[in-house]
Amino acid sequence: MSKKSLFALLISSALIMSMSGCGEGEQERTDIEILKQTTGLADYSAYVTLGQYTDLDIAVSAAADVKEQLQERMDRAVELYNNVYAESEPVVDRSVVLGDTVNMDFTTTVNGEAVSALSGAGVSYGVGSEQIEKSLDEQMVGLQPGQSYDLNCTFGDDTDFAELAGQDVTFHVTINYLYGDVNTLEWGDEVVTALTQGKYTDADKYEEYLYQQIQEEANQQRQQEYADALWEAVLTNCTFAELPADVIEQNAESYYANQKAIFEYYATYYSYTYEEYMEEKQGMTDEQFHEKSYEYAQTELERIYTATTIFRELGMEMTDEEFSKGVAELVEQYGYDSSAKFVETYGEEYVREVLVTNKVEDYLLEHNHMVTEE
Repeated sequence: MSKKSLFALLISSALIMSMSGCGEGEQERTDIEILKQTTGLADYSAYVTLGQYTDLDIAVSAAADVKEQLQERMDRAVELYNNVYAESEPVVDRSVVLGDTVNMDFTTTVNGEAVSALSGAGVSYGVGSEQIEKSLDEQMVGLQPGQSYDLNCTFGDDTDFAELAGQDVTFHVTINYLYGDVNTLEWGDEVVTALTQGKYTDADKYEEYLYQQIQEEANQQRQQEYADALWEAVLTNCTFAELPADVIEQNAESYYANQKAIFEYYATYYSYTYEEYMEEKQGMTDEQFHEKSYEYAQTELERIYTATTIFRELGMEMTDEEFSKGVAELVEQYGYDSSAKFVETYGEEYVREVLVTNKVEDYLLEHNHMVTEE
């Protein structure tokens, strides 16, 4: 094997696929760079004794209720529209009461001088929220839409504008309107048009699209469940000698470093610390994740050694054409410009073992049985 991590490449490939929207919008590659394999496939039979790996009954969950999931997505879409897109009727025929949300323009002066940080146009303000000053909220009760007012108050010591604490401030306020009841909608063309930004304008057609999408996702999920359970059964039926500790360590550390960088990115994105993200989103500490990286590496190395041994036992072959096509697909996932450069970077043996594992998995999926649990 190459000194680079086979485990890291497999995991990174899966991550890239999941983060790229499962290939949506991808174009089929036609300019495949033809490569010649120059080395033989490694023999790992000393590490694994194969057990039964065909004609196994593999239990998977019952098929998802697509109609139920479709209704759930439609309900969530309506909820999203009514919370984000739905507009309220502007109210202009009554005065402000405590608890109203008003739309207003305002400027602020202190001793006759404008305070630019305290001004705005078309600002939504909840009367009674005390976002600025309690006494200001009290003065807003009874104001009329369409009218302008000068409201005087003194900023307290707890104000966010420390430089204005204790000073007399005048707010020049124009009440544009009050927010009335929100015009909520049920599922229909208007909701679909808004949520898809005009890509779909017919709710029935969009519903058909959602149904097909959910069906495809359900099929992919069951297929992945089948593949995972199948590998678990195949590995359980094998007997393994002690695997190379240095390879496991290298693979585990590569995976840990790569995945940690992704977790750190998401932690920043969601305004978490790394520790908070790991605890709240991943349900484990960094130390626990580090330990699990070695468990993952052990399992993945068992899978690679088993796949390679099955490949040899069945007399399978990897033609240069298959190898070239497989490399081209990895190149697409990684964004490389050249298949040759990709193989040079990761090593021919290393890349071929990825492709051999994929080919053996296809064979296993075909020669075992998916059994639906009742």
